[in-house]
Amino acid sequence: MFELYRRLKWVYQKFQLSTWVPFVALVSYTIFGAFLFKSFEMENDQQARERYRNKTTYAMDQVLERMLEVRCHDPALRDSDKEYQVLERMLEVRCHDPALRDSDKEYQRSLPTVRKGELAEEILRLFFFQLKHAKEALVWFLEQLNLTEVINERTEDTPWTWLGSMFYAGQLYTTIGYGYPTTSTTAGRVASIFYILFGIPIFLIILKDIGRLMSRGLRKLYKRLRGSREKIVQSRT
Repeated sequence: MFELYRRLKWVYQKFQLSTWVPFVALVSYTIFGAFLFKSFEMENDQQARERYRNKTTYAMDQVLERMLEVRCHDPALRDSDKEYQVLERMLEVRCHDPALRDSDKEYQRSLPTVRKGELAEEILRLFFFQLKHAKEALVWFLEQLNLTEVINERTEDTPWTWLGSMFYAGQLYTTIGYGYPTTSTTAGRVASIFYILFGIPIFLIILKDIGRLMSRGLRKLYKRLRGSREKIVQSRT
């Protein structure tokens, strides 16, 4: 890598290239890397996120179903659960006595439609009441374990867009390594290794130019401040 850096530096000095040439080369190299990593990682990452999203949704639904079967010791919830169970059993009761069954049919025919609708609405209200509290309890549990951030991170949109891929390429040749995003395919990991070999020398050349410009600017600033100070001292004397 350092041998490649020396060769690039020699070419840069030999042909007296402009300061902007390495910068343009680095930007072009970043765009090339973004195209490379986006091609390798985007489709695979989208599929993995879709699978995780489906598994998470299925697991949440299953947990909610299990939680609705649990009996609660909270008086308010327990009373509403009893009401729901009573109403549910009332709708499921079937009489086998012919006389009672006939009278039950007559009662059902004579029962106002509005009353039937109110009964169904009451059952639905109690069901959604239980479902709401079950969801709140599940969300609270996930937040206590800091799992909501993990779920959101793994179910949000893929980071392998053009901007995200350029950000990953910049992490490689600057050797920062934030750890997000990361490659998951073999092709992407191999490409990252070879991408670093050429990216770091180009970045070092730019760093050297930036350091030289900063040093030159600081020297000029120091000379101006020193000259201003000398003028102030001379004016006082």
